[in-house]
Amino acid sequence: MSLVTQNHGSFGRYSLSDGRAHRFSLPSSVEMALLDRQTIGAGITGLELMERAGVAMVKQARDVWPTAHNVLVLCGPGNNGGDGLVIARYLREQGLEVSVVIASARRYSAECLEQLLRVHDARVFGGASPQVGVDGAGLLPITRPELRELVASSDLIFDALLGTGQCEAPRGAIDEVVQVVRAAQASGAACRVVAVDVPTGIDGDTGATYESHVVADLTLAVQCIKRGLLQFPARAACGRIVTVDIGINGSTFVEYSLVTAENLPSMLPRPLDVHKGMLGRVLIIGGSLAMPGAPMLSALGALRCGAGIVSRCVRKGWTTIPPLPEAMFEVLSGDSDVYQSGDVVAVAEMAARYDVCVIGPGLGTESTTAEFLVGLINSLKARSARVIVDADALNLLATSAVTLKGLSAIVTPHPGEAARLLGITNAQVQRDRFTACRQIALQMQAISVLKGAGTLIHDGEEGKVVAEGTTYLATPGSGDVLAGIIAACAVRTRSLWEAAILGVWLHARAGMAAADKRGGPILASEIAEQVGELLGRFSDCNPATG
Repeated sequence: MSLVTQNHGSFGRYSLSDGRAHRFSLPSSVEMALLDRQTIGAGITGLELMERAGVAMVKQARDVWPTAHNVLVLCGPGNNGGDGLVIARYLREQGLEVSVVIASARRYSAECLEQLLRVHDARVFGGASPQVGVDGAGLLPITRPELRELVASSDLIFDALLGTGQCEAPRGAIDEVVQVVRAAQASGAACRVVAVDVPTGIDGDTGATYESHVVADLTLAVQCIKRGLLQFPARAACGRIVTVDIGINGSTFVEYSLVTAENLPSMLPRPLDVHKGMLGRVLIIGGSLAMPGAPMLSALGALRCGAGIVSRCVRKGWTTIPPLPEAMFEVLSGDSDVYQSGDVVAVAEMAARYDVCVIGPGLGTESTTAEFLVGLINSLKARSARVIVDADALNLLATSAVTLKGLSAIVTPHPGEAARLLGITNAQVQRDRFTACRQIALQMQAISVLKGAGTLIHDGEEGKVVAEGTTYLATPGSGDVLAGIIAACAVRTRSLWEAAILGVWLHARAGMAAADKRGGPILASEIAEQVGELLGRFSDCNPATG
């Protein structure tokens, strides 16, 4: 199988095997175990899958580091360790100098013990073990000083200590081995580390890292990238990620999958007789006297993403900053600095003339604004309006009992806003972003877009991960531009689900392009400027006429 590798900005490089089963799937540990069992149930043994994994991983590692000669394989007691033992055997068959160290444990998987019988001269670290001293598999011990020397003298180290079943920090002998490897890396040792499936000390379900964890140069993911590896801080511990196809083809539904340029929704094509009214009407409901800029950035995002008509809801006096000439105004009467509950009827009538509304940028969080927002949402439910809810509107909804059920809605919280919606801390959101994104979708009865490094999208049943971007997307107004981009996509795709996926990907890629062009920090408006340059790839250009 060939590999498809692209630059993913701050996510580095990850490569997917072309044409394999579950190519874009990002399974949890439970989902991966089910896929394994279903494949084995179809007639392929676990030992055969191990052999396939070992062969594929040896090839990938040798392709990356063809001159490596002294190799150390560190094995744990489970099937991940069994994969490592297969790797050691095949490397030896290729003539490399290979040392094998297995961590002492009370119990080993049957497959690991079977593979251990096929490998000679392995050493055990961490004391006597009742299982590896019988049936001819007795192992000589290795001391910590000897292990340090072995690590320091190796060109290449395979981390096969723990796999997808990790749900707590490494302990005992495995923890000690990890500490030896990290100390060698800190001292400048030339060894390169290859993680087998998942680096040790990484929660593959959430992306959390334990205090004791391996930092790999290359992670060879078996069949699928495990979802937690595409969230930080885990992503920073994986190095380059490459999937290895070993024929796992179970039919279990995998909740989250990866969004790439290959599987993006496409925009509907522009007819040759197009006029601006055919390209969608977007209303931005936000802003106040104190914050007039946020809705302008949303309008700019929508316009640069191809929306035909974009208007901002304003009062006189809210437009003191230089206006965006391409965007129109819907003007409210009165002279209040913020929205009032009495504005509901007028704004709802305005919204009825538009295809989609962005609600929230620069809205403010005053109590009168909260009353306005609740009234507006209830009014919009009467016509099942399409809305993108962002920024201050999310903070106001967090303190009300209102859901978005009855609307066709997308909510776009950053982690702080997500924490307020869920009634938990920011740290709890970031500790398991997958669960938080799903819970927001279910609680709000809307498509949830949890912004951040590795933005997540969920509709209550299915999730997507956009592992693209740049650290420079963390700039004031970036989220406002995203809301406008998604709104434009909502009238140019087949569903709000497609709009969320395409909008988030475009925003991330536009940020990367803007940072490349600027060579450093960017402004939110520069993200919007780059969006138009990306759209030609997604059926936005005119169809062929002859």
